[in-house]
Parts: sequence; C-alpha cells; structure tokens
Amino acid sequence: SDGFVPTAAGEEAVAVAAELEERVTGLERRIVGRDVGPTGVVRVTTVTEMMYGLLPPIVARLARRHPGIRLEIQTDSGQANLSRRDADIAIRFTRSPPEQLVGRKLAVACSAIYATRELMASNPVFEDLASAPWVGFDDTLAHLGSARWLREMLGDRQPVVSCNTMTGIARLVEAGLGLGILPCMVGERLEGLVRVRPPDPDWSAEVWLLTHPDVRDVARVRAVMDHFGEELVKLRPLFGGEARA
Repeated sequence: SDGFVPTAAGEEAVAVAAELEERVTGLERRIVGRDVGPTGVVRVTTVTEMMYGLLPPIVARLARRHPGIRLEIQTDSGQANLSRRDADIAIRFTRSPPEQLVGRKLAVACSAIYATRELMASNPVFEDLASAPWVGFDDTLAHLGSARWLREMLGDRQPVVSCNTMTGIARLVEAGLGLGILPCMVGERLEGLVRVRPPDPDWSAEVWLLTHPDVRDVARVRAVMDHFGEELVKLRPLFGGEARA
C-alpha cells in the first residue's frame, strides 16, 4: 500500500538513463545548430492569451519575411522544456526565467481590475470592492499575486464564478458577471471593459523571449527570435497598460 521503492541497482539504472538522455538531447541540439539557412520548423511555446490578437499578426509578418520557416505554436498552460527540445523558443511571463536558457526581457506585463461599463454604472464598486461581484481564479492560477490578493480581499466571500484561464476570465467579465483582474494586454483590447483601478505593481510579470544556448545560433531560430523581439518590444505600452490596442 505504500508503493514501490527502487533497489540500489534500480537507482543506478535510473541515473545512467538520465545521463544518456541528456547526452542524446545535447547531441541533437548540436547537430541542429549546424543549420545555416533560415528554413525549416521552429517550435514556439507561449501562453494562450498571446494568440488572441497579439501574436497572429506578428506570425503573419514573419511568414512574409521568412517564407522558408514553418512555425509550430504550443499554447498550453504547462511550460515546455527547451532543454529537451519540446520547443525551440519560449515567450514566458515570469520574474525568474530558467538559468539554463538565454534570451532577453522585452517588457513588463501589468494587470489591473476590469469591469463592464454597465456594471460600473450600477454598483458602487469604487468604494467597496469587497462587496462587489467578482470573477475569480481557478486553483491552477492560485500562485498569482493577483489571485492571492483577491482571496485575502474577499475573505469568506466567494467569487460568482472562477476560471482557469485569463481568456476565460476576460469573457466572463465581458458578460457582466463581475469584476476581474486581467493582464492589461487582454483587458485593454476589449472595448466593452473599463479599468477600475490603475495596474498594481505586485501583479506584474516580465515578458521574456527565451531559447536554449545550443540552438540560439541556428539560422531559423535566430530569425524568429529577432523578428519576435522587434515586434513584441513595440507592444510595451499595451503590456504596461499605457495604451489600448
């Protein structure tokens, strides 16, 4: 009932297997790194919210600029392992990017409280946020600073509804179910929403463009990194809540 534990021989086998896996993936990265032309497949991982309005135009311009490159974009909530080549490039929202990766910080992504104009007109939410209806965070987003703030602010009260994606929260707020804390890159693009308060610095994250050192000089990876870097830097005002899309 307590499960199984490996023998000494089993532990040694696992250690050797892990070493072999690292050598094989390292060899693959070095072989890929010998490519000279910006052609072939580049796998990119990012958050779902980037695919709703922000990334598609950037990808379209990349396709015109580098027709020989074909992107494969992953938009799940898990973090693909670049060391194992689950992806070649990652656009991550974090304050502590993995040390084994290389890249650069492009922007600061802020978050703020949003609501519909109708809700704002019918509820005194400015004076008492704790009594206002809220769209909350699912447990999978409980680690966010904004989620912790909301739990503490509501106390024993519960949100009207909770969701596990920012895109879903945005749609629920847009439907008038309650206030919600959204990344400015999402909230500022929805015409039906207004910002209740300025962005809170404690809810912000950094936008990083990352890759593995072994593939950063691959022509196609470098081309995509350069293109995304140029394009995403232009969106700094939107990430920071300083401008609407």
